[in-house]
Amino acid sequence: TLGAFSDEKEAAFIYNVAAKKHHKEFAYLNYIEPMEVV
Repeated sequence: TLGAFSDEKEAAFIYNVAAKKHHKEFAYLNYIEPMEVV
């Protein structure tokens, strides 16, 4: 398990990190909108 997250974007980001680590170039990643820096 990857844990519990406060929102979908955080969960998607953590999933992407784990997928890249375990599946490398074959990982199927979530699309995450770029965050706006204010």
